[in-house]
Amino acid sequence: MMRFALAGVLACGAAAVLAGATPVQAEVVASGFRAGQCLDMRNGTEAILWGCHGGSNQNFTFRSGTYGQLMVGGRCLATSGQAGSGLVATSCSGGRSQMWTLTSSGALRNEEGWCADVERGGGQGARIIAWTCSGAANQRWGLARYMSAVQAASQGMLNAQGAEAARSARPGVSISRSGVVAAGGNNVVAAGGANVVAAGGGNVIMPVAGVVAAGGLN
Repeated sequence: MMRFALAGVLACGAAAVLAGATPVQAEVVASGFRAGQCLDMRNGTEAILWGCHGGSNQNFTFRSGTYGQLMVGGRCLATSGQAGSGLVATSCSGGRSQMWTLTSSGALRNEEGWCADVERGGGQGARIIAWTCSGAANQRWGLARYMSAVQAASQGMLNAQGAEAARSARPGVSISRSGVVAAGGNNVVAAGGANVVAAGGGNVIMPVAGVVAAGGLN
C-alpha cells in the first residue's frame, strides 16, 4: 500500500500518518471548489464536505494502480452505481465502484465512470455524490497533507514568515511559502506550487496532487 500515488500523477514522500483524532500530519482529500473543506466520512460511512481537520474520518490512504482503492478507517470509498447516490465507505471488495483515479484537472473518478461531486455546489455538510463527469468546479479535488505550520517549517516546506502567517490566517486563505497572504478569492492551489492553504489552528494544507481551493483576504 502506498499513500497518494494516484495514476502516476505524483510520487508522494513517505511521511508517516500519526494515529489519533487530530494527527500532527494526515493525508486528506481537499476540495478544489470550497476553500478549507475536505472529503469527510460522517459516522464513518457517509461522504460529506466538511472543514479540514485531519482527523481519522478524513485520513485517506490509496492502494496504487491505474485505478486504486481510497481507504479510510479500514473501509473503501465507493459509489452505488446510480447518479445522485451518496458516496459511502464500505467493506473493501476490489470492485470497480471502489477503484479511483485523480485526473490532472482534479476530477476524482472511479472505474465505473462516476465523478465525486459536491451535491448542488453546496457548502459545509453537503453530500458528496456520484455524478456524470463534467469538469465542473464542484467536481475538483486535490490530495494534500494536513499538518501543523510548525512541522511544515521544520521540514523546510515553509519559512518562518510563512509559518507565522499560517498561525493567524483564517481557514482557506492562500499563503505563499514565504509568508505573503493572497488578497483575492476563488483561487486554486496546485501541487508543486509556491502556495499552501491555511487550515486554522496553526495548521496548513499542503497540496500533493490535483487542485485545492483557496481564498484570500476579501
